[in-house]
Amino acid sequence: MCANCGTTLKPKRPWFGPKRVGYGISSKTWQGWLIVAVFVAVVTGIALWLGR
Repeated sequence: MCANCGTTLKPKRPWFGPKRVGYGISSKTWQGWLIVAVFVAVVTGIALWLGR
């Protein structure tokens, strides 16, 4: 952010990366797993709500 403030920004690790085997991506950090868990919870909630 600041070119002259003397601090260096650490490069951020990507949340998702390529899988070793097969197609697609997989979670690499806890933030990626959190996104996966929230997605599953939302899809499950919508399925249960529509199934009433």
